[in-house]
Formats: sequence, structure tokens, C-alpha cells
Amino acid sequence: MLTKERLDLAIGTYSSSLALAASEVYARGRGTYAELGAITTDYSTRDYDSVWRTNPPADRFASTQVDFITDWVAGAVDKDVSDLKVALVHEDSSYGSSVARSARTEAKDAGITDISFAPYNAEASDLSSVVLRLKKAKPDIVIAVSYASDAILLARQMKQNNVVVPAFIGTGGGHTLKSFGKTVGDAAEGIFNVDFTQYAVKREATPGLDKFVKAYREEYGEEPASGHSLTNYMGANAVFNILEQTGGDTSTGAFGKAAGEYTKKAGTTATGWGVDFDENGQNSLANPYVMQWRDGTLETVWPKRVATKEPVLAK
Repeated sequence: MLTKERLDLAIGTYSSSLALAASEVYARGRGTYAELGAITTDYSTRDYDSVWRTNPPADRFASTQVDFITDWVAGAVDKDVSDLKVALVHEDSSYGSSVARSARTEAKDAGITDISFAPYNAEASDLSSVVLRLKKAKPDIVIAVSYASDAILLARQMKQNNVVVPAFIGTGGGHTLKSFGKTVGDAAEGIFNVDFTQYAVKREATPGLDKFVKAYREEYGEEPASGHSLTNYMGANAVFNILEQTGGDTSTGAFGKAAGEYTKKAGTTATGWGVDFDENGQNSLANPYVMQWRDGTLETVWPKRVATKEPVLAK
């Protein structure tokens, strides 16, 4: 794309591993790469001046999870933050490992010291060993990082083994997809998920969201499967707005100058985020929210400015 077709600006992807590889090629080839959906923290720490990202990174997912734990979960389980017992269950690719490292750092900074880890292969056909470890440990909180099939497998095997955790907090990925709620049914009820903006969210804080949903229905004949498409829509709009400022010039210099000057206030995009790129090309005004599966719908529950329901503990 870059050398043969001379496409010197690319946008993508959804996968952290793919984003790292593709952006590396573009950066080394003096092209411009704008990421709209992958979250690995490593993406924005390589000192490339032509690599940009509009969505929040893994460390921001982790900080949101820990902020939610200290702000609401600790009080709900009636424990001091320092007494909370946390288990980090994650698939072991760059996605899961990046979130787990960030969550550990954020948790310790918040005074949470009782943290255990349970990494696994996302392609595993059996997670019973992980589930039995959780049953024995009896954590107050599980922070999980999973793709689609492993999120379903983990939920099913926890239900089969009667493992109930007061606060189970997913990290986007499989715990966001409509197929997760539909496939596991009651096993999804009460599961929290920190992720990109979803559709049961306060509309006053997300102008343009209804316009996106309408356009999606017209194009694909169905409802969006998750907030990933909305996040990429928001990011693509930012990229195209920047290109309007360059007059369509996609060169690294022109795009970089316009991106550095481009800003939008929080609460003025379809995701509710703003746009302000930092020195690493990361959008500093993109922050995930906390959702919870309630009666088959992923409702936004935290923070209050975007919430449609109050959070509740699992029963």
C-alpha cells in the first residue's frame, strides 16, 4: 500500500497486534498511520511522529477500572480499598498482557496490593483450571481481558462451577459484543465492562450517536454489534476533519501539523469524547466508560454524566 500504491495515509485496525505491525511499516516508510480502535499501550510509546490514535489506550482502560473500584465497588462490598482482593484473568497476547500490566500498576498506586494473575491462551478450549483458581481464591473483584470465544467460555464455566464474584469487570473485547449476552444468557447478568462508548448511554453527552446508528442500519440492515464501529466512526471523522484542514494533503508533514492543531471538546462527538493529541499522537480526551449487562442490554453505569442506570453488584 505504501510503496507500490503510494497510499501515504492509512487508518485501521481493531487488533493491537495488527496495529503495531501495520503502523511500524508506515512509520519506517515515512507514511502516516492513524489508529481508530486498537488499545495496546505500546502503540504510542515508540517515538514515531507520524503515528496517531483517536481511541483510548489500555492504560486508560485500567485507570477507569481502578477509579470505578475505588469510587464505587469498595463501598458496595463494604471494604477498604487496601483490603480488596483482586484477580486479573487475561488472554496472553499483546492486548491482554498490556491491560494486565497497566491494571496492576494502577491498582497498586491506588493502594490495592492483594492481586493475583491468571493468564491463558485465547484459543484454549477449556478454562476450568482458571475458573477453579477463582473459586478457591474467592476474590472480591475479577478484572478480565478476553476476546469473543474465550469470554463466552469463561462465563459458561464460571456458571457451571457456581463461581460468583461480587464485581466481575471485563475490558472491552468479547464482553462487549451482543453475541456474548445472547450466547451466555443469564450468565452475563451483572457483569461490568469497561470499554468504548456503547449505545445505552446518555444522549445529551454523545451528540451524533443517533445519526450514526441510523446510517449503520441503512448500510448494513441491522443494529451495530458493539461500540467498536461507533469508535471507528468517531475516529474516522476526526481524520477526515484534519484532512479538510490540509486541503486533502495526506503527506506526513501536512497531516501532522493539522492534527497537532485539531481539537474538540469532550461531549461534542458521537462517543462523548473530545480530541486533543499529545506529544505521542495519542488522543488525550478519549476515555472509556463502565457498562453493565442488565436484562440483556449493556447499560452505561459510570461515570454519572453518561450513565443510564445505577451500578449493582452481582447476586
